Amino acid sequence: MLERASHIHCVLSTLKPPRLAIEFAAALEIERFTSLLTACSIPAYASAILESIVRMSPGSRTILEIGIDGCIGLQISKSVATTTGLALATAVGSNPTTGLFDHLSRMDSDFGGFCCAASAAGQVTFSLLAYPQPDSVGIAKEWNCLMVALGVRGQVLPIDEIMLFADMHSVGMSLGYELTGEDGIAVSLGCLDFPIKGASDALQLITAEHASLELACEIAAARKQSVFRSIDIRQVPRGRREVCFHVDLEDEAHSMRAIGGHSTGLVAGVRLILPVEGDHLRETRLWLSEGTTSPPMLSADGPDYRAGATVPRLPWHRPASEEQHVLLGAEAPASERNWLAIVRLPPEFMNCFEVLRLGDLETLEQVEAIRRNPEMPSALVAAANLLSTTYSDVGSDVTCLGISAQRPGQQTVSFDHGLQRRVGLHIDTWDDADGDTQHRVCGRNILLANLGATDRYFLYLNISVDAMERLLPGTDLDANRLAERFLRSYSRYPVAKVRVAPGEAYIAPVQSILHDGSTAGTRHLDVHVAFLGRFRARNFAGDT
Repeated sequence: MLERASHIHCVLSTLKPPRLAIEFAAALEIERFTSLLTACSIPAYASAILESIVRMSPGSRTILEIGIDGCIGLQISKSVATTTGLALATAVGSNPTTGLFDHLSRMDSDFGGFCCAASAAGQVTFSLLAYPQPDSVGIAKEWNCLMVALGVRGQVLPIDEIMLFADMHSVGMSLGYELTGEDGIAVSLGCLDFPIKGASDALQLITAEHASLELACEIAAARKQSVFRSIDIRQVPRGRREVCFHVDLEDEAHSMRAIGGHSTGLVAGVRLILPVEGDHLRETRLWLSEGTTSPPMLSADGPDYRAGATVPRLPWHRPASEEQHVLLGAEAPASERNWLAIVRLPPEFMNCFEVLRLGDLETLEQVEAIRRNPEMPSALVAAANLLSTTYSDVGSDVTCLGISAQRPGQQTVSFDHGLQRRVGLHIDTWDDADGDTQHRVCGRNILLANLGATDRYFLYLNISVDAMERLLPGTDLDANRLAERFLRSYSRYPVAKVRVAPGEAYIAPVQSILHDGSTAGTRHLDVHVAFLGRFRARNFAGDT
């Protein structure tokens, strides 16, 4: 089963034996899952519950947890209506007369998923998962209400201190509701991307809990990680709590593999052209991630992700001088292949949209209204004509992709409207229907202009699909499957993040590189307009 895994991390608990958590990019195969249940001596009635959950959740993102004590657990990312979730809980043995059950029955929002686990002793645990909330005040208020529902007296968790720490470090928060298990009922607080430094003080760990933290820190340090994938704090009615530290694990042959023999782990590929500016401004332009990873099952910063999605692995760091040498180009080349650029938009381009006052927009509803503004079509046509006649190849087509907007604070922004899920790092398909890599590298590039009042960010891997083919010889895959194979094989290959200020645009070969946009760290609405064409950075102002 491990060959189908997209991500693996270990879970170190202060109360229970360690376990592995394995996330799958594709649906679990029921036959192989059944064999695993048999190997772990899970009783027939408990196995039947887990097997039915796998069958009822085709295509859903799944995490399989395997404990060294033989316990098997499933975490399913699937929207569940309140009534359906509580009916499932009752079916596996939950007591509907508890205060927690009554509290959840009054909720007017769906759950974001659920967990079910079984042990060789026949114990079955079922939990419902709330969608993560970025509002720490709301999380703290709900937590205190849950303590009342559980009948817990006194401050058993430093919730205010944890919320303050979470706000300072952009930690995503979520809640889980355990409705049946050895403790009867319990609630859990999930903290995503939790910084290792300061974790002990923020959680106010007691002496007995430090051994698990120290082991988790050793594993993370060996992998040069500065954040835990997540921390879960589980609270039971008697005041007892369990803290679980989730640490990323990698196949060392993949994670430490140098690509092309380059000591930075970067290959000389797609070059970035930046505007001419002072060194102090350049230092705030470019960052590198620690590689790539799967996003959390439930996302704290926006809509959930589709199955198999990949996002940058945090934290970000400034590129060293050798890394900058690989990433940056000195000047815009004549060819549109293997380069991208940040350009300052000329005044005549910005003037096309001046009457619309796009920088003043604060909500997505206002953006929808401005799309219906009678001035909008003429503004888009004028901008497209300007780009076609002055800033792109003679005779090349320019296609306007329209005005778009994104909420602030999202690690990635691209969204699949059919699945109602975020996409993560991806390759665009505008001109190419069959996925041929050579066709893609010769395809049109994109110009995306920041017309809002805040910075936005472009995320990309500086390696094109034709270079991926050379690194993965013997593969005969279309571009998107080739990219997925590359991400699995080279999960430590860094993602670059470049800042695009208001009044600037990026020009990028988005049909041949893995990329996405980001509004992480911003507080205002991101508003932008995009065009497809054959744009040249050297055709813009001479400062690029």
